[in-house]
Amino acid sequence: MADVSQFEPQDIVVTAFNYCIVIQAEKCQLPPDMDPLSISCSLNDSGMLIITAKRQQLIPPPVYRTEVKL
Repeated sequence: MADVSQFEPQDIVVTAFNYCIVIQAEKCQLPPDMDPLSISCSLNDSGMLIITAKRQQLIPPPVYRTEVKL
């Protein structure tokens, strides 16, 4: 039994692999300023899955300086 009440049926994929049932459910979309390559996951002592991601550092456009000799 798995509680997937937070998901719509079209967001749940159930497969069998190596005598295991795999349940995949998608619900969250990253905010546009998050770096998808920085995502990491860990389990805490109580079995809670913790997902972290870093915000992208938006690099300001370069400032060009032009000097004119008079």
